[in-house]
Amino acid sequence: MLLIPVLLTRALDGTPRRIISLNPSITEFLFVIGAGSRVVGTDVWSYRPREAMKTIKIGSFTSADIEAIRKLSPDLIILSYPVQRQLVEPLSGIAPVLAIPMPVNLNAVVSSFE
Repeated sequence: MLLIPVLLTRALDGTPRRIISLNPSITEFLFVIGAGSRVVGTDVWSYRPREAMKTIKIGSFTSADIEAIRKLSPDLIILSYPVQRQLVEPLSGIAPVLAIPMPVNLNAVVSSFE
């Protein structure tokens, strides 16, 4: 089994109640696992499930409105790495950032489902 390491910039202070997702796949997964009601902001490409369209749109896949994110007072921000690595540092000053690596080959894709 291939393990895909994730980066969490700092410890969470309890269960996240206000989550921002900057990746459509991550957004969809959050709704699938029942955490959709906690998602307060997403990228403009997060339109599945339909409920994700009701979230505040705070950026695209490669950029984010830092001030809009700050105003949402998130307690967790989730993004993809390395594609969004330039956002890790500025967003870490707002909330813990969970950087999930993008799979780079078929084995990594399969591993993420295990």
